[in-house]
Amino acid sequence: MFNVTPTGSYKLDIEFKRLPIDKVNKWPGYLIVCLPTPGSYCALTVNCTDQGKNYNGVDYKPKSKDERVGGLPYHPGIGKKHTLQVVVTPLAGGQSVKIEATLNGEPITRWAGPSSALKGTSKSHKVSLPQNIGVGASSGGIKFYKVNFSGRHKGG
Repeated sequence: MFNVTPTGSYKLDIEFKRLPIDKVNKWPGYLIVCLPTPGSYCALTVNCTDQGKNYNGVDYKPKSKDERVGGLPYHPGIGKKHTLQVVVTPLAGGQSVKIEATLNGEPITRWAGPSSALKGTSKSHKVSLPQNIGVGASSGGIKFYKVNFSGRHKGG
């Protein structure tokens, strides 16, 4: 977690590598970015493998079941250095948000709607201060090279 509370639009640039599967990293988990949004927060998940199941997208809470929305299929593969760029933009009125993400220049998530429709992270991935940004992995190993924040903020 980073001691940064965004106060408007913001951008994250993250460079990372998903480590190969071995005796320690037994499952190719995904990258999780906890994103503060107006009046809420959500998790952006990024599939870091070359497997076909699409985990890209933001967690959403429809009436029937939890799901990810806005995700586009792009699976870059394990063992390579990747660049993730995430842009979060509050929309007019302050209760809606637009979230866009690219991985290695390829779009992986585009979603816009009410912040209240977004689901916070699961208990195992929760940040202690949801108004701050969090970056991590669901399982397995990820090596981070850089995390840059740009935008207006409080703290850090």
